[in-house]
Amino acid sequence: MRVKLLAALLLSLGTSAAAVQLTSGASVEQSWLDAPLVNWNAPGSPVPVAPPAGAGSREPQCAQHERAPATPEDREVAAAGWGLWTTYQAGWDVTIVQGTSDYDGMCRPMGYQAFVFYRGQFAGTVSPEPMASRYDGALSEVRYFPEVLTATFVRYADTDPLCCPSRPSVMASYRIVVTPSGPSLEPIDRG
Repeated sequence: MRVKLLAALLLSLGTSAAAVQLTSGASVEQSWLDAPLVNWNAPGSPVPVAPPAGAGSREPQCAQHERAPATPEDREVAAAGWGLWTTYQAGWDVTIVQGTSDYDGMCRPMGYQAFVFYRGQFAGTVSPEPMASRYDGALSEVRYFPEVLTATFVRYADTDPLCCPSRPSVMASYRIVVTPSGPSLEPIDRG
């Protein structure tokens, strides 16, 4: 009986500790960069619609730095509600367009994504969710070489100030798989 009572007490304390940890703001959500690698892109999918901007963001002083669409891929990304905030990259039948849905107070992109096209068809995104500047998992660089695309993501520890990520960056590798339904960007490695 005492063993059962002690076990119930320990279970109760464990649950309370978990509840305290959840309410104290500690990060319990695992980043996709730490989880098992799963493909979030599907052949034939449309460019995802931009999430809504935050209160007061996408203000003129930030949006004035967006560029006008210059390619069909740019137009497709802009039509889905994304602001084009950096140059596109193109070569070897691949075009990479970066778009943002929002900005922070210093006009850094928030809710941004890198969209990959193969021969003019949308193949996928480099991250399963939009990213935010100065937060864990923010995209710092994306490159395409024949047969492989790489993306580098910065990593923050829970205690890092926003200026200074202390964890090593992660480079993810992808390949473009062509199917009858269209191309698909497939993550193949994280290192």
